[in-house]
Amino acid sequence: MSELCREDIADLFQYEMNAKGFNLTYKLGYQLYAHLDDLVESKEYNLGGSRDPRKWQNEAKFSAFLGEALRKAFGGIWEGDFSLEKTGGNYYTSCVSFNGYKVFPSHIIAHRISNGREDAPFEDLFDEVISKIKSATE
Repeated sequence: MSELCREDIADLFQYEMNAKGFNLTYKLGYQLYAHLDDLVESKEYNLGGSRDPRKWQNEAKFSAFLGEALRKAFGGIWEGDFSLEKTGGNYYTSCVSFNGYKVFPSHIIAHRISNGREDAPFEDLFDEVISKIKSATE
């Protein structure tokens, strides 16, 4: 699976999560953000605890999905290394660049998980990122 590109991994994640009852699309908006909030709190996403490699792979696939949704909407370019096996490096290296402004999807996920739905819902996180992308690309 490591030979798949981020776009393919994003599509795979979308397929896997939709098969589990989540309605993930690449169309940015409130409906997607609500589904993403539900997803990170679900047992389908949080497999086996923090040391389970399946959980880290899910997070890597999720970051590919978020980055791909932004890339499709605003025409960014994937940069940096990405791995499903050694996922820790994705946090520091895997990003989507929009005319020099870099979005690290793993940072968005980590911020949401660390701060919770009430303090950092995906809607607010995306609104902030999208505003910065628009400023960089205008």
